[in-house]
Amino acid sequence: MNKVTVKIANHEYTIVGEEKKEYLLQLAAHVDEKIESTSKANPKLSQTMTAVLTAINIADEYYSQLSENNELRKNLNKPLEELDKANKHIKDLERAVLEKESQIDKINQKIQEYEDSLNLTNNSKNDVVKKMEEKDLKLKEAENLVDDFQNRLYDMQLKIIELEEKLENKE
Repeated sequence: MNKVTVKIANHEYTIVGEEKKEYLLQLAAHVDEKIESTSKANPKLSQTMTAVLTAINIADEYYSQLSENNELRKNLNKPLEELDKANKHIKDLERAVLEKESQIDKINQKIQEYEDSLNLTNNSKNDVVKKMEEKDLKLKEAENLVDDFQNRLYDMQLKIIELEEKLENKE
């Protein structure tokens, strides 16, 4: 406990409190200053009326400060609440991004599967085209052989006719 003697409105008072002596002296100086200010503004008031009016003025200051303090606390909490909302929104967006990335990965896998399937189809098509070209080539060779055989057959038939004519002429 701290005990100090202070002078307020030309009267000495002993103040006892848990607070530090400097703080108790500061409070007494504040009250003395306010009483002096009220007394100068209203010199016709009695000492009791001056003390009561000063007490009302100090109470007004206190409640005004308290109200302002509460308002500041509310205003202080608003940015914190907005920050919490923003952080939640960021987390939601991060989750959405992860989901979209997962969907993109799945789509890319499907695209790769389709490309692989397309490559297989193209390779099969190329194999079929090669086989068809080979068969086409063999068909042309066969046609050339057939033409060659037909020409030879025709030549042979002509020779047979010539030989038959010669044989007839000899008889």
